[in-house]
Amino acid sequence: MYRLLLPLLMIIAQALNVWGYTSPRANASACAGAYQPTINLPHTFRVIEHETALFGQALGTNSADYSSFGQPGIERQALQLRSVGYAWARVYAPSHSANSFWLQLGNAKPIIWNLPVAAAFQWALLPIGVVDNSPLVIASRESGTLLDTVAVLPLGCPPKDEDALQAIADTPFDPNAGPTGPWDVFDQYWLGYGHALRSWAPAIYFCDTSNLATGWWHNWTAQFANPADKTYVPIHWGYPGEPLAWLRPYNDGRPLLLLNEPDVPSQANLSPQQAADKLKGVIDFGWQGDIYFGGFVFIDNFAYIDAVYTSFEQRFGPVPANVYNQIHLYTGTRSTAEMFGQSEEAVNTVKAFIAHQRARDRSTRTLITELGALSTAKYRSADYAGLLLGLTERLREVPEVVGVAWYVSCYGSTDADPTGIGRDSSLVERFSDRLTPLGRVWNLAADLYQRPR
Repeated sequence: MYRLLLPLLMIIAQALNVWGYTSPRANASACAGAYQPTINLPHTFRVIEHETALFGQALGTNSADYSSFGQPGIERQALQLRSVGYAWARVYAPSHSANSFWLQLGNAKPIIWNLPVAAAFQWALLPIGVVDNSPLVIASRESGTLLDTVAVLPLGCPPKDEDALQAIADTPFDPNAGPTGPWDVFDQYWLGYGHALRSWAPAIYFCDTSNLATGWWHNWTAQFANPADKTYVPIHWGYPGEPLAWLRPYNDGRPLLLLNEPDVPSQANLSPQQAADKLKGVIDFGWQGDIYFGGFVFIDNFAYIDAVYTSFEQRFGPVPANVYNQIHLYTGTRSTAEMFGQSEEAVNTVKAFIAHQRARDRSTRTLITELGALSTAKYRSADYAGLLLGLTERLREVPEVVGVAWYVSCYGSTDADPTGIGRDSSLVERFSDRLTPLGRVWNLAADLYQRPR
């Protein structure tokens, strides 16, 4: 449950502003996103020979200046930015009378892009925010201003990585790359898992999940995953200062997990009013897909849950129809012999939670984003196999449960790792990337339970 590690990691990473990157030069290839050699794409600009342009030529204006974006004869180029991050362009702006372009992102109002004056080509950030497979038009405004290459640095990279930007020019451009249309992952996959990526997690969590059967997955953040991977479900965790901007690359109709155990002091630790405020913030942000709200671990603590909903309704009105339930479910706190009995008890707890929501005219659609066992030192692989299969089989019989994620893909390679959760409760061995016995059972469960009910 990343009781203490995740908040600490995020605070440290935010303070350092590096998120796992050691130096721009060492990670240039990791930060190199999609680039588009504008000289090779359709345009109406004039081609200008320039020896310091990346390809020996750049795009410029004719002799006239253009005071209006819709002015007849204006030169322009339409680009489809097939990557996610911040767009940069290599430009030449030699004087204060030759240092601007027109920009239009999608159907937004065209804006003037004023560039710093410099005697040589420079990388300049396009003032359009995060781009995500976005259509962009760059149009001429002042003669003498030149456009060389447009590049996108992925989210999580240093704010301006000169080495990565330069390396982009050596990367072949694939016009067919980029995300496809959105779809509801829970209609395709019922079983998933939590997975910590190498991009931010400490070494104890490292593993490759390529040997696991396909399922939906989350990583306790809204970063470091390819937006083209439609099995990925982001989470807005709930810690102070967490940027809503991280959600933009994934705001394509896919579901969002909102909050991670706000009812636990060592996790999001939010008052009912603060939890309601987080929900309002995501709604105002304009999330397009379903929102699975809560991440409650004490799902029988109805006083806290009711206080969250009451706080929202009293201040903001009815909870929107696309807001559903997200809960965590843990069992295995007594003896091995009682595992199956605890499975039944856990499912009954979920049913009681659903009945409580129904009685208050709230949504009953429920997603379980952490399923696992506590007191793990008592148990071995066979115990977990029984728990996983027993719980998934019983939960499949609850029609309101739309999906279930096993707690974590991997932790340690031994039973005595610092997290207190051993390899027997993980799906993949760290470093070796081999499936654990439980991972093979998870694959079996995926084969049995991924099919639509």
